[in-house]
Amino acid sequence: MDQQLFSALAEPNRFHIVELLREKPRPVGEIADLLHIRQPQASKHLKVLASAGIVDVHPQANQRIYALSPKKFQKLDAWLADYRKIWEEQFDRLEKLVEREKVNRKNDTWNDTLRGGEKEMNDTHRELTFTRTFDASPEFLYKAWTDQDLVKQWWGPNGVFNPICTLDPKVGGKIHIVMEAGEELGAAKGMQWPMTGEFVELDEPKKIVFTANAVNDGKETLQHKTTVLFDVVDGKTKMTVHTVVSKVLAGMEYAIQGMEQGWNSQFDKLVEFAAANK
Repeated sequence: MDQQLFSALAEPNRFHIVELLREKPRPVGEIADLLHIRQPQASKHLKVLASAGIVDVHPQANQRIYALSPKKFQKLDAWLADYRKIWEEQFDRLEKLVEREKVNRKNDTWNDTLRGGEKEMNDTHRELTFTRTFDASPEFLYKAWTDQDLVKQWWGPNGVFNPICTLDPKVGGKIHIVMEAGEELGAAKGMQWPMTGEFVELDEPKKIVFTANAVNDGKETLQHKTTVLFDVVDGKTKMTVHTVVSKVLAGMEYAIQGMEQGWNSQFDKLVEFAAANK
């Protein structure tokens, strides 16, 4: 990079002149007044800046108007781009490191809780209710909840997929779904959240009732019972989901707090899935 450029800008008055010209072109007299220096001094500084290619001069009537030269600053920006890229890469690495550390701390807390063999499932009572309206038939939505090939495509919050999804849609039929974090979840990629359960009641295409158990390291951490209702309203289908959490592993009570966000994200995916498969 041209060292003359940095040498020219290193002098405080010349740097201030560049700042003034960044606002608009100016004659030498105006520059001298704004800097509170004599005009010959201002002219001397402008000559140095012009020699470095930082400013251009344009005669106008009986005045000489000075303006910044864009070419020089374009070269400066190109030169700085390499250093900007280095810093951006470093900040990206730092962000990934922080994300990884947050995930590791969460996993440590989770695993510390699970390692306590004396811990038991505690009774609790937390109810959540969600509604969505679909431009789809109750028959389609019922199938979207009970056909494992369809469930696999929308189940779970944003950023996860389901490498395992097996459902036996009959009363007493088993449910086994494993959600896995994908690329979108950054440092959490590869984490898995298994769920087991069974169907309790099926009334096609109006009602589905099932139990579910969140599992980690072979231990149940959360139990809930969910009822899904489908009602036709004004030519569309209203889906109502009511979940009752009945048990939670001691020390894992915070997991309930994420359920509402997770369900909402999951149902938003179902809305998109239904729209794409009309």
